[in-house]
Amino acid sequence: MPVILRVKEEVERTPPVDTALRQILGLSFEIQWILNEPDLLNSFQSRIDSLHQAFLFLVAAVPPQIARTKIEAYLDWCLHQSPFEEQTPPLSIDNYQQQLIQFTKPLVNAIIDFWDIAWLTPEDKRLEAIEILNKAEQYYLMTIERPQLATLTTIPGDDKHLLIIDNKPIDPFTIETREELKKIQSPQSTSDDSFLPDWYTCLSDVEQALLRHALSKCDLSNPDHIIFIPSRLRTIPSLANASEETWRLIHQTTGAITDLGTCLRSAHIASRDSISFTPEIQSLHTERNLSHLQQYFGDRTGLLQTLISPIWVLDNITRDYFLEQQRIGAIEKLKQQQEQDLLSSNHPFNIARAITSTPVNSPECLAILKTARDAISQAKNPVVLEALTDDYEKTLNSGLLTAYILDWNGRELFLSSLEQLIIMHCDGVSYGSCVSGKDRKALSLIHTLAMKLYQRQYNQWPKYTDTGQARDQFTRIVAHLYLSFHHHYFSGQNAPGSNGIKTPDGYFPNDICQAIKKQSGNPSILKQDDRLASNNEVKDIVGSTRDQIMPQQASRALAAIQLGHNNRELLITLIYTITQQTDFWVRKTKTAKADLFTLGGALSRLGFFATQLTGIDLSSTPTGIYEINRFLTKATTTLYFPTSRGSSEESGDADRFLDPADKPWDDDMGSRDVDTVSQNELLPRTIDNMPSINLLVRICQIVNDRLGQQTANRDPITQQFYECIQKTMASSHPGETFMRELTTLYQIQTEACNRRAGGPSSEDTPARTMLDAPA
Repeated sequence: MPVILRVKEEVERTPPVDTALRQILGLSFEIQWILNEPDLLNSFQSRIDSLHQAFLFLVAAVPPQIARTKIEAYLDWCLHQSPFEEQTPPLSIDNYQQQLIQFTKPLVNAIIDFWDIAWLTPEDKRLEAIEILNKAEQYYLMTIERPQLATLTTIPGDDKHLLIIDNKPIDPFTIETREELKKIQSPQSTSDDSFLPDWYTCLSDVEQALLRHALSKCDLSNPDHIIFIPSRLRTIPSLANASEETWRLIHQTTGAITDLGTCLRSAHIASRDSISFTPEIQSLHTERNLSHLQQYFGDRTGLLQTLISPIWVLDNITRDYFLEQQRIGAIEKLKQQQEQDLLSSNHPFNIARAITSTPVNSPECLAILKTARDAISQAKNPVVLEALTDDYEKTLNSGLLTAYILDWNGRELFLSSLEQLIIMHCDGVSYGSCVSGKDRKALSLIHTLAMKLYQRQYNQWPKYTDTGQARDQFTRIVAHLYLSFHHHYFSGQNAPGSNGIKTPDGYFPNDICQAIKKQSGNPSILKQDDRLASNNEVKDIVGSTRDQIMPQQASRALAAIQLGHNNRELLITLIYTITQQTDFWVRKTKTAKADLFTLGGALSRLGFFATQLTGIDLSSTPTGIYEINRFLTKATTTLYFPTSRGSSEESGDADRFLDPADKPWDDDMGSRDVDTVSQNELLPRTIDNMPSINLLVRICQIVNDRLGQQTANRDPITQQFYECIQKTMASSHPGETFMRELTTLYQIQTEACNRRAGGPSSEDTPARTMLDAPA
């Protein structure tokens, strides 16, 4: 197992410290230096790299319906849209986020267009494609060995010791699950499902294929090889995101190691993804995970603590109520089967505590209290255990309204920490989870460790009722531990690059949040952490809107990619020039004969669209033409557009321009002078810097929307213009079809430019005859 040691910049490693580190971590470990602020560039680059690998994993596990070479070309384009480079000053998190969105949305669109989900509605396609990409990443991560993660940092107020927080992955599977996975891994699993487990047959065909592909890369025969199950992968019975966390002090002079405590953590023992399965499969997940934990508890007192918000009316959104019922049911069943009781509790950290706070007479808390009282006489340090037990009872009975309204210091947070400390001092085993085991659980562990460090410095335990200096001293320690970013990077292992904690300001009391902001020097750091953590879900990257995620987007982009750069710019040049000729288009809608005596006609003659001044479209320019022109005018690329043509004589150059010998649509034009391409004077117009592929995708979307709206008022030339663009983009490779449609576009351009320059009317030009000919 690889080992990573993260070291804070201010840490001074002495020879005795290095010796201690080798005792703890082994002889070989990788050192990464910790900056005093999150490395945004690294986080977002890692996020893109992981989604990139996930997409390739999907291609290998569930091949798309198009050739792999086309998928690779499309993916290269996606990557080139988000070039992460170190800049001075560095980009803001919003800038990085936009680049991540620009990369992720096309991946989702590719799944919509290139995988077999055509039978779904457009909205269901969007949701299914997002979920498929999510699943692909989860199973891809299953094939990557999770490293042991440790962080070495200083301790505020203690210059004699360093603190090391160490998370070591633990086996997520029971023996039974591992044997089932071996059967699925075997070649016969695809042809003979008679021996397959029920939980596996509940999975979709896509997910079964992803699992089989992941297992083909996993060594299940080696019991010492720990397979990583990320926190979001909850369709396999397993302790997802499972780890053993240990806290130690290292004396800087002597290298002496002091053990501060060990606890277990993972995602919830119940799977919220199993809610659509049968009750038997739901219970199988929960009970098998609980049974697996029992192996770690052994004969010692065990605590199973969860940190979720079970509100029945919100269960369709959070699923926390379902998880809570699963926990309670599994614990009750265990009590009936065994003489030894397992202590268990739940504490909501967020706003839900206003409704579901821990009651004073909670049977689970009273059982913990009784166990602690009974253990005091036999404890290694009875004074400490008694003090913790007294504080726990006082916090449980903290008084009216302290559950939420008067809850300044975090009652549920203190109950959570005190329970863990009590079990540790009872020589028991503390296990905890939230839904994922990485956000709320992280804050609980930070708070609990801070209580340990506070007690060592001030020889007393911090209390829920503390105020003034005592409270400030404690919040300073909490903030320092939070800013080691250890738990952020532990969280990021579940979705590389999402190195953050979700909504910490919704879980931590306000004074701790303010202490974190003050110490970091960044008033937005908690919002930033939430943004990074939320990027673990594809749906939170792309957002809930349908903007840029829809059928045919990827197909249009791939068509534009296959045209090649020069062909794309040539096509955009023609489209832009054609749509610029407002005089030509102003009479192309039969029912709106705008002229000088109408507002629309007068505004058009003055060079305005009526919508620009009145908000009402009184002009007769076709809507699609107007939309394309408006988009290109605001678009973002530097192109060259031909100047207006003054006479029909210049139209003869069109034939020469379209001579196959010139091949202006090939990519190998190299450094050829642009003037020799069009044989005309060219006028540079800067529109900014949007890639031409995106321009054509948007143009095709507008054209498709127009063609989908049948109308008897559309002029034949307008219709042919739309269809010509559509056929040009539909050509599989620049060739005969592309040449023919490009010729038509060029003739429309000649017709439009002649009309603007006072040349012959459409009825007198050869172009008119060609345009009126059958397609």
